[in-house]
Amino acid sequence: MSTSLWSMVLETEQGALADLEKPKGAAAGEEGRKHARDACVEQLEARLDWTMMVCEAIWSLAREPLGLTDERLKDRITELDLADGKLDGRKRRAPATCGACRRTVSQRFPRCVYCGSAIERDPFA
Repeated sequence: MSTSLWSMVLETEQGALADLEKPKGAAAGEEGRKHARDACVEQLEARLDWTMMVCEAIWSLAREPLGLTDERLKDRITELDLADGKLDGRKRRAPATCGACRRTVSQRFPRCVYCGSAIERDPFA
């Protein structure tokens, strides 16, 4: 179910962001670079707004039927934040271990850089 829910979110997000123009080889000079930066910032802000709205929708759907509270949500957020050892509002990616050769590999790579085996990835990393 999570795959279909996530697919729905991504499809809706793409439709919601379709009106934003991607920066296309802006004109030479500082004005062109500024326009490209502004367009990127606008896109990031729109994606953040969309993500926040999706999170709020999921929370509002889950809160009552599951008997959850805002305080419990805050506690879980703190717990997840501390998983990497720092309370800093960020969750750092832990390295993965290749199932085939048992070497440590960055989660950035879909395959082991040593033996080429697919890396089982944390979907939230």
